[in-house]
Amino acid sequence: MDDLKKLYYSADATELAELIRKGDIQSRELVQLAIEEIERQNPTLNAVIYKMYESALAQADAPVKGPFAGVPMLLKDDSDVTNTTGSQACAALKHVRAAADSHFIRRLRQAGFVFLGKTNLPEWGLKNITEPHLHGPCRNPHNPEFSPGGSSGGSAAAVASGMVPLASGSDGGGSIRIPSSYCGLVGLKPSRGRVSTGPKYGQYWEGFGTNGVLTRTVRDAAALLDQISGYQNGAPYACIEPEQPFSEIIRRPPAKLRVAFSATNPGVELAPQAVQAARQCAQMLESLGHRVEEIPVPVPVSKILESFLIVCYIAVSGDLEVIKKREGRAALRHIEMDSRVFAEIGRWTKLSELFQIRLVWQEIANTMASLHQTFDLYVTPTTASGPSRIGELGLSWIERLGLRITFATHTGWILKHFPRVKTQIFNNFKRTPHTMLANITGQPAISLPLYYDEQTHLPWGVQFIAPYGREATLLQLGAQLEQTSIWKQRTTPVGGHPKA
Repeated sequence: MDDLKKLYYSADATELAELIRKGDIQSRELVQLAIEEIERQNPTLNAVIYKMYESALAQADAPVKGPFAGVPMLLKDDSDVTNTTGSQACAALKHVRAAADSHFIRRLRQAGFVFLGKTNLPEWGLKNITEPHLHGPCRNPHNPEFSPGGSSGGSAAAVASGMVPLASGSDGGGSIRIPSSYCGLVGLKPSRGRVSTGPKYGQYWEGFGTNGVLTRTVRDAAALLDQISGYQNGAPYACIEPEQPFSEIIRRPPAKLRVAFSATNPGVELAPQAVQAARQCAQMLESLGHRVEEIPVPVPVSKILESFLIVCYIAVSGDLEVIKKREGRAALRHIEMDSRVFAEIGRWTKLSELFQIRLVWQEIANTMASLHQTFDLYVTPTTASGPSRIGELGLSWIERLGLRITFATHTGWILKHFPRVKTQIFNNFKRTPHTMLANITGQPAISLPLYYDEQTHLPWGVQFIAPYGREATLLQLGAQLEQTSIWKQRTTPVGGHPKA
């Protein structure tokens, strides 16, 4: 069993699937081991909030087809899985069960994965921390005093700790890349339309959001993208098909690339580790023969934040209206205050403001299209700051009191016009200002684990953004960097020692 544990900590999903196919290990062995790891580590990390052990063991014993047949994984609790709850950490929805699998989940089932349960996330995936009131805070396995980030924080903590080799995520503003950076993982956000959100969620968050997977290796990221890609009838977006499967493309090194990078950002305080990670990466890229040039940030962070946040405000406002109609106004008392602030601002946002911001989105897209006429890739630190300590970003008692009075007196319109409210929201999102750009433009982006702070025991990621539809370039370069000395991925089980 000790040998199997060592293998389980070190192997990626591709290797485990191959061993199952050969008959060297059995799916049930892996599933049972994964369950034991979840039970051992979850009391500390609180990464898994919904368990599906019985169905997982039954699935492991049954004949299963697919390239990843029998490999265990976890799912972020924002996808519809037949007859399971998918509350997105919203207490008002904790009793609601899905009638059918989403298109994304069907793709994962067809690949042969065994679902062990669902992972923790902030309410509606709104924050770059994972500390929902419904489930409690999730912790970073590298240093449990800190958050794993968000919104796919539970998935990141589960993979980084060795509970599972990979887990699903979603990304509307960095929700795969931010926790991947904070937990030392590979986090790929596909191009808009590459992974179909289908008719149900096709226009949700104005197309900013997409599904994906958090992995330990680039080859898993490539292989999983092959499995989850594809158009579903009724979806509003479709993406350029690759010439070959991504898992084959990464076997070739990339051509010599023209790379732009920014290690500073006016108006944002970047931690020394973030700057060092980006500059060290630039030096490595040059040593690999790529042409690298430092440039100013192409889009001001204020424009990115304003463009992104208006989508959040309107989406949450719409979510609350659905809950109010379905569950009654009393259900709104179960919504977290931060979410209700977003909803109130969205409620008082005019259609003319949305129209104007759409023009800004197009301007941003044009700016990045122009940049990519000169450069193949744009590189930044994934995050400006390290992960926050658990509880650090919570509301103060005076802020909570003021919000209670505002909601009780139905004067939420004040929140939209009170500068301090928006300033605080902006300041929190300035911790992770670089990821939202690719969601606005629809471009693919990946965070790679290229730096590790030995003093705090926390990883730092570097983000790469490619032109629309060019995931192949990201994955080829990722596979190349995976072989270098700056690659810092490591599995860190709670109570154990890091396995390099």
